[in-house]
Amino acid sequence: MLLTGAGCILILSLLSAPFTWSQPSFDDLILMLGLSVAALIGQYALTNGFRYAPVYLVGALEYTALVWAAIWGYLLFHDVPTVVVMIGAAIVVSSGLAVVLGERNNPS
Repeated sequence: MLLTGAGCILILSLLSAPFTWSQPSFDDLILMLGLSVAALIGQYALTNGFRYAPVYLVGALEYTALVWAAIWGYLLFHDVPTVVVMIGAAIVVSSGLAVVLGERNNPS
Protein backbone atom coordinates (compact mmCIF):
# COMPACT_ATOMS: atom_id res chain seq x y z
CA MET A 1 0.00 0.00 0.00
CA LEU A 2 2.73 2.43 0.92
CA LEU A 3 5.01 1.69 -2.02
CA THR A 4 2.32 2.08 -4.68
CA GLY A 5 1.05 5.41 -3.34
CA ALA A 6 4.54 6.82 -2.84
CA GLY A 7 5.62 5.66 -6.30
CA CYS A 8 2.64 7.34 -8.00
CA ILE A 9 3.25 10.60 -6.14
CA LEU A 10 6.95 10.48 -7.02
CA ILE A 11 6.30 9.95 -10.74
CA LEU A 12 3.66 12.69 -10.95
CA SER A 13 5.87 15.08 -9.00
CA LEU A 14 8.83 14.43 -11.26
CA LEU A 15 6.71 15.04 -14.34
CA SER A 16 5.36 18.36 -13.07
CA ALA A 17 8.52 19.65 -11.31
CA PRO A 18 10.14 21.30 -14.35
CA PHE A 19 7.03 23.44 -14.84
CA THR A 20 6.11 24.26 -11.24
CA TRP A 21 9.27 24.11 -9.12
CA SER A 22 10.20 27.01 -6.88
CA GLN A 23 12.88 26.97 -4.22
CA PRO A 24 11.24 26.48 -0.78
CA SER A 25 12.33 28.61 2.14
CA PHE A 26 13.76 27.07 5.31
CA ASP A 27 10.40 27.46 7.07
CA ASP A 28 8.68 25.69 4.18
CA LEU A 29 11.20 22.84 4.39
CA ILE A 30 10.50 22.44 8.12
CA LEU A 31 6.74 22.38 7.46
CA MET A 32 7.19 19.79 4.68
CA LEU A 33 9.34 17.65 6.96
CA GLY A 34 6.73 17.82 9.72
CA LEU A 35 3.93 16.92 7.31
CA SER A 36 6.00 14.03 5.94
CA VAL A 37 6.63 12.62 9.41
CA ALA A 38 2.95 12.96 10.37
CA ALA A 39 1.84 11.30 7.12
CA LEU A 40 4.37 8.48 7.58
CA ILE A 41 3.15 7.78 11.13
CA GLY A 42 -0.49 7.92 10.04
CA GLN A 43 0.02 5.59 7.08
CA TYR A 44 2.03 3.17 9.22
CA ALA A 45 -0.74 3.13 11.84
CA LEU A 46 -3.39 2.57 9.17
CA THR A 47 -1.41 -0.27 7.60
CA ASN A 48 -0.97 -1.93 10.97
CA GLY A 49 -4.67 -1.46 11.62
CA PHE A 50 -5.40 -3.53 8.52
CA ARG A 51 -2.97 -6.16 9.79
CA TYR A 52 -4.48 -6.56 13.26
CA ALA A 53 -8.19 -5.83 12.76
CA PRO A 54 -10.83 -6.94 10.28
CA VAL A 55 -10.74 -4.95 7.03
CA TYR A 56 -14.41 -3.96 7.23
CA LEU A 57 -13.85 -2.44 10.67
CA VAL A 58 -10.73 -0.44 9.81
CA GLY A 59 -12.30 0.75 6.56
CA ALA A 60 -15.36 1.99 8.40
CA LEU A 61 -13.21 3.80 10.97
CA GLU A 62 -11.58 5.74 8.14
CA TYR A 63 -14.88 7.60 7.76
CA THR A 64 -13.90 9.68 10.80
CA ALA A 65 -11.75 11.57 8.27
CA LEU A 66 -14.98 13.25 7.15
CA VAL A 67 -15.49 14.64 10.64
CA TRP A 68 -11.87 15.76 10.96
CA ALA A 69 -11.97 17.41 7.53
CA ALA A 70 -15.07 19.36 8.52
CA ILE A 71 -13.52 20.44 11.83
CA TRP A 72 -10.20 21.52 10.32
CA GLY A 73 -11.93 23.14 7.36
CA TYR A 74 -13.98 25.27 9.72
CA LEU A 75 -11.11 26.11 12.09
CA LEU A 76 -8.54 26.94 9.42
CA PHE A 77 -10.64 28.28 6.55
CA HIS A 78 -14.00 29.16 8.16
CA ASP A 79 -15.59 26.75 5.69
CA VAL A 80 -19.03 25.42 6.62
CA PRO A 81 -20.08 22.25 4.77
CA THR A 82 -23.13 22.67 2.55
CA VAL A 83 -26.30 20.63 2.91
CA VAL A 84 -25.33 18.53 -0.11
CA VAL A 85 -21.96 17.71 1.49
CA MET A 86 -23.65 16.74 4.76
CA ILE A 87 -26.13 14.49 2.93
CA GLY A 88 -23.31 12.82 1.00
CA ALA A 89 -21.30 12.30 4.21
CA ALA A 90 -24.36 10.83 5.91
CA ILE A 91 -24.83 8.37 3.03
CA VAL A 92 -21.17 7.31 3.14
CA VAL A 93 -21.14 6.90 6.93
CA SER A 94 -24.48 5.05 6.91
CA SER A 95 -23.23 2.59 4.30
CA GLY A 96 -20.06 2.01 6.31
CA LEU A 97 -22.07 1.38 9.46
CA ALA A 98 -24.34 -1.01 7.57
CA VAL A 99 -21.31 -3.01 6.44
CA VAL A 100 -19.86 -3.11 9.96
CA LEU A 101 -23.15 -4.17 11.53
CA GLY A 102 -23.78 -6.72 8.78
CA GLU A 103 -20.34 -8.27 9.18
CA ARG A 104 -20.58 -8.29 12.96
CA ASN A 105 -23.83 -10.24 12.82
CA ASN A 106 -22.50 -12.61 10.14
CA PRO A 107 -20.66 -15.47 11.91
CA SER A 108 -18.16 -16.76 9.37
